[in-house]
Amino acid sequence: MGLKSWRRLAIASAALYSAALVARAGPAPAGEAAREAPVRAQAALTKKPAVTRKGDGFEIAFAVGGETDVAVDVLDAGGKAVRRLGAALLGAKGEPPSPFKPGLEQSILWDCRDSAGRPATGGPFKVRVRLGLKAEFDRFIGWEEMLPLDLGMVMIQGIAVGPDRSLYVISNQGAVGSAGRSETRIWVLSKEGKYLRTIYPYPATMDPGKLRGAEFLSDEPNRLAPRIYDRVCPSYLPQMRAVLRQSMAATSDGRLVFINGFCTELYRFGPRCLLVMGTDGSIPRERLDGPTIGAGVVSGYTHLALSPDEKSAYYCGLNTGEYGKPQHVLSRVGLSVSDKPEAIFGKASQAGAGKEGLNDPRGVATDKEGHVYVCDFANDRVVVLEADGKYLAEMPVKGPEVISVHPSTSLRASSREPVERPQDRRCLRRVHARRPFDFAQGFKPRACRAASGEPGRSGPARAN
Repeated sequence: MGLKSWRRLAIASAALYSAALVARAGPAPAGEAAREAPVRAQAALTKKPAVTRKGDGFEIAFAVGGETDVAVDVLDAGGKAVRRLGAALLGAKGEPPSPFKPGLEQSILWDCRDSAGRPATGGPFKVRVRLGLKAEFDRFIGWEEMLPLDLGMVMIQGIAVGPDRSLYVISNQGAVGSAGRSETRIWVLSKEGKYLRTIYPYPATMDPGKLRGAEFLSDEPNRLAPRIYDRVCPSYLPQMRAVLRQSMAATSDGRLVFINGFCTELYRFGPRCLLVMGTDGSIPRERLDGPTIGAGVVSGYTHLALSPDEKSAYYCGLNTGEYGKPQHVLSRVGLSVSDKPEAIFGKASQAGAGKEGLNDPRGVATDKEGHVYVCDFANDRVVVLEADGKYLAEMPVKGPEVISVHPSTSLRASSREPVERPQDRRCLRRVHARRPFDFAQGFKPRACRAASGEPGRSGPARAN
């Protein structure tokens, strides 16, 4: 399947259609009337979603009136998505990804399984078809007057969502934070932005056995006295001074993967290396730092994404030397301390384009199929690669710098960062789905439903 139709990336919706799953052959009966709000012409459905029995599963059929983004999900009785059936741009040139087919009229099969491949539970179920997707600002979840952002000059340098849906935040804090002469901290916030705890610097009650590779002045129980590795930028673990702006990743088993810094206003240091820390502040391997990804002093704000099996990381954003030009390359490295990095696409010292090169790559993400998405900033595109770096496709995006992929649904998101002042990085932002167009049908299915067998919430209609 081609990937060219993944050119419009989105994390929100402008249209919502719902239909319940019926356990019999034939079209779904009509439900209550549609409730319409103004939508773009290209985001209109010309054929409302209909659900029919097909073997051991169901077929969902619908049609759109023109080029538009589409996302199709199966929801349980509580409205929670249990399976993403697909997301694509329909009506554009090129072949859309599976399970979609070329054209504006579509039919998709659901095998009654959830996203993990298990029989779906929690019915009765509904199918949701969303069109005209776009991102929209939701709310601030942290600001300067709110803990822990009110503790002096704070700069947010990286964020990642952990397996428990907590938000892990790398920050620099101190009197001269913008110059890098500050203390690196890692906080944990709830998804609502409430401060929960600090995992670095680690507390005096930390078990020293969980901080492998670290040195201490005293390891007396509950009175741990750490070695100070740097006094200008206080650091209590190797390579944890002045950690700079980057994208950070979190694994499903509770590891944070990020990259160390390279300088302060007063001095520079190296090498650049990968850091792996537990979400509880522990060190889950023989030491925190390693493998090395840049010998000596190597500048650059880094971007990082994990492979689907979480055994290796893709990264870009390093420069050539202290304050040199960008390295026009995407690299991959394993997460073991002794692993060696390899360049898999582009040439470090040569700007490129097309199917062989990059020009100032600034963001990277992966999806569950193993595809790699690279923000090729100076070429105004997102490049799509196979796991080994083989070119697959590209999507035109003006000056892309940040890209992410939803871990379970493979729904893509991309944005351009404006030129920002240091204080602009002192807040956290969250986006949400916008749904100005709703349509609902309610039916009582005879199969693929929860034991309660309650009818759909939006109408009294039943399957005969």
